[in-house]
Amino acid sequence: MKRLSALAGTALAAWPGMALAQETPPQTIAAPAGTAQTGIITYPPEFFAASGPNTAFDMIQRVPGFGLDTGNSEARGLASAQGNVLIDGSRPSSKTDNLFDILRRIPAASVEQIELVRGGAPGIDMQGRSVIANVVLKKTASTQMVLETNTYLYRDAYAGPLLKAQYSRREGEKLTEAAFSATTDRTSGTAQGHRTRFDADGLPFQQADLDLWDRYRNGSLRGSIQRPAGGGKLRVNALIDYTNFNNMQDITILSGPGFNDHNQDVNHAWSGEFGVNWTKALGPRTELNLIALQRGSRERYDSSSFNGSGSTSEFDNDSLGGESIVRGTLKYQQSNRWSFEGGGEVAYNFLDNASTYSQNGAAVALPNAQVLVSELRGEVFGQGTFRPSASLTLEGGLRVEQSTISQSGDTDKSKSFIYP
Repeated sequence: MKRLSALAGTALAAWPGMALAQETPPQTIAAPAGTAQTGIITYPPEFFAASGPNTAFDMIQRVPGFGLDTGNSEARGLASAQGNVLIDGSRPSSKTDNLFDILRRIPAASVEQIELVRGGAPGIDMQGRSVIANVVLKKTASTQMVLETNTYLYRDAYAGPLLKAQYSRREGEKLTEAAFSATTDRTSGTAQGHRTRFDADGLPFQQADLDLWDRYRNGSLRGSIQRPAGGGKLRVNALIDYTNFNNMQDITILSGPGFNDHNQDVNHAWSGEFGVNWTKALGPRTELNLIALQRGSRERYDSSSFNGSGSTSEFDNDSLGGESIVRGTLKYQQSNRWSFEGGGEVAYNFLDNASTYSQNGAAVALPNAQVLVSELRGEVFGQGTFRPSASLTLEGGLRVEQSTISQSGDTDKSKSFIYP
């Protein structure tokens, strides 16, 4: 199936004090500044001007010697789930909102510089990585709004629109962000056709018409606020996502043996997240960082079928999941050569799953039809970094994790583990 893509419109509005990104002619840029003692290479906006980046994501893609890792939102806890890019020296207190989306929402005009950090630096949370990038944003007051529409046009005149809206306001350490997106579309699974079946001798024995239909709908709303609080910096973020996918298949027998057949699958998925990140300097060399995160999700799947013979079947699955995380980190920078950090994390996650199946109106027993799986996990960690020279960094650390995994419902089990 062919389809045409039409860009309906893109608009960008700004208030006084806002800097708009403009095309910059190619120019020769001096080598980026480097700090040998701390292992930081700084890339100003001029370094990326020749490529005309629109967002921070475009700039990150062009940092020499750096490969973007957006992290894994399905990983347990925070440490192993986050990627290798910081925003103003801090990691986002979110797992669902990945780095790809976060960086694409930051206009290139808002970036003061990008720092490439190798082996560690004062005030930078490396979290065991040897190389990370730090996107430093401008502190000047600015307001930005972006509205984007994109519509797919199909040969049969069906239109699949996409709408995105974004707002951000920055003034010093104060930041307010909001983003919304919604779409409704179909896939290549929507089609009409004709089916002919042949026997072993190559003779047709059945003719049927096929009618395939599907629809995909998605909505997303997210926002964050950053303010000075309690002598430190507080950032609060929240998001909610909804996805619906519906598809049907109808087979109409025109000639030959067999019965008309109808199948339908409907999937609804909701997910939400709320996170708090607070950072405070306890002294000229000591910093405390506290993160709390709550995630929740629910997915409902229904599948049904029936045919002209009177045979019916129905399968339903309902899953409810969630994760709660509290993490604290204390950092101490003894000198430009020595730095230490330690802390702990407590996390609880669960998945509650229930399934039912019936055939011709009669319930059919399923193994483990109702299961609740949960994990309570705690860890403590410590790390020290020594940088004797600009070309050598020594890092040592220890992490101990205790985990208890439990299963209840049709089957009850529980096991505990300790990993150094």
